[in-house]
Amino acid sequence: FKGQKLPGQASIGRFLKEQGLTQPYERHQALPQEEKPPGLPHEVWEMDAQGYQFIPDVGQVTLINLNDRGSHVRLMSYPCWLGEKRVERHANTSDYQTALRLAFTDWGLPQALQVDHESVFYDNKSKSPFPTRLHLWLIALGISLHFGRHGRPTDQGMTERSHQLWERQVTQDTTFVDWHILYNTLHQRRDFLNNILPCTSLDNQPPLVAYPQAHHSGRPYRLEWEAELLDLARIDSYLGRGRWFRRVAKNGIISLGGTICYVGAKWKQQQIEVKFDPDTRQFQCFDAASQLLKTLPLF
Repeated sequence: FKGQKLPGQASIGRFLKEQGLTQPYERHQALPQEEKPPGLPHEVWEMDAQGYQFIPDVGQVTLINLNDRGSHVRLMSYPCWLGEKRVERHANTSDYQTALRLAFTDWGLPQALQVDHESVFYDNKSKSPFPTRLHLWLIALGISLHFGRHGRPTDQGMTERSHQLWERQVTQDTTFVDWHILYNTLHQRRDFLNNILPCTSLDNQPPLVAYPQAHHSGRPYRLEWEAELLDLARIDSYLGRGRWFRRVAKNGIISLGGTICYVGAKWKQQQIEVKFDPDTRQFQCFDAASQLLKTLPLF
């Protein structure tokens, strides 16, 4: 096109729109993030579920593994049952809560937990993700949730390596009478790894010998205390920092955290912004001009 008159940006934009080659700009907002602690004992735990495996007389199982990044302590390997002969279900929020509650009981509450972008931890269906139920539960307990980078399993290198450790030392080519025997065997191996087996990265000392302060975080937990430990004001504060952009469907609804909310057909096909007011504990819907459209009750 040298020497020729080129069309302006507006003309190019009109041409692309006529050809159906444009799409509306969708605003989005990432989840609010807390600063990650440096990584002393029980400051940052890692959690991840291993791929499922069949264990005779037990069934299909996925091991939910928890490790303390600062001390290298193996906190928990919880055998989550998925089915008899085939995978009938997937590990859900309740399964991860069970594993965490068992670890909290033994070790106390950590300051932070790091996970991957599995849907139980992170809303993968939206560019403006709403915190999951598990995320909000952790916030209420005073535990910040952090996410490894997409496609970077090395961000949780210790836990990724622990998948092979548990398989080779406990479940590989081994049979168990039932699930309870498997659970107890994993528990006993955990104590051996933490108290007896030397760790190369800790000058050939077992983790709890190298870090005796890692026996407990100093933040005690018991299941019967949980109702008192949960502080909903922490959730209100966190939600108050968030912004969620949603396009209103033809029937006037949006989805927020898996909950269907009716905004009104009047604003169909429009992108709105949703905020949370901690004082009134209501969600507020705004249009592109920041005009309040509607308030929604806390669900």
